[in-house]
Amino acid sequence: MALKRFCPKCKTLIDAGNRYCSPCQQKIDEQQAERMKQRKEQGKDKERHKRYKSQRKDQREQRFYASKQWELMKDAINSKYKGMCIYTYYIESRIVSYDTIHHIVPVKDDWNMRLHLYNLIPVTESVHQKLHKMYEKDKEGTQQLLNNLIAKWNGWG
Repeated sequence: MALKRFCPKCKTLIDAGNRYCSPCQQKIDEQQAERMKQRKEQGKDKERHKRYKSQRKDQREQRFYASKQWELMKDAINSKYKGMCIYTYYIESRIVSYDTIHHIVPVKDDWNMRLHLYNLIPVTESVHQKLHKMYEKDKEGTQQLLNNLIAKWNGWG
């Protein structure tokens, strides 16, 4: 009789030589492929961001995003939201790392809100682009949605 053990994910009995059962291994492989795809996209996003940054005309905002205050706020956001994209967590029920911090009320609209903790939400770059498209259609509704996500995370909603 061959040695058996339990799959660490689902507790199904499997051969001792296998790490996971077939269904769990398939899920893990799919997740790994998705992570690799995201890493590739992030490389493209970095290049796009470099081009965008070099073409910006708003010096005040440029100085803000290079400031120590912004660096400290990014650290606080990372800590508060555990490095997750909050939109993807609540809307798509998935846990993914964020790579952008979105201002719910844009800096251009209200300079005083630029460092307000509850005006900032960590998102993936793809979600960030999606939010800006949503702003074009229904800015107030999208802002309300994001504020609700922040409230939910903080246990207020």
